[in-house]
Amino acid sequence: MLTIFSGFICSLIIGFFVLHYQDNHRSVTGDHDFDGVQKFHVTAVPRIGGAIVFVGISVGILVRYFSPDKVAFDVSSYLLLAAIPAFLGGLVEDLTK
Repeated sequence: MLTIFSGFICSLIIGFFVLHYQDNHRSVTGDHDFDGVQKFHVTAVPRIGGAIVFVGISVGILVRYFSPDKVAFDVSSYLLLAAIPAFLGGLVEDLTK
């Protein structure tokens, strides 16, 4: 339970700061395309939400590292390693649009 809670709190805090300071990074991370069929935002929104989720999962796995259950950490770390190519591809797509 501590693993999930720590990942959630970390994602919540980072997400708050990303949204609070979005004016500082809007030119790089903002979605300025408002013409798509599924687009309903009227202002530019940050496209880096996946990075926030990835950091939250990483923090949860890091908390799992310090727990006595090392088997769960091994499985979780392998899952995180397997997700890195998809995360990097999504991040590049989000930043280059």
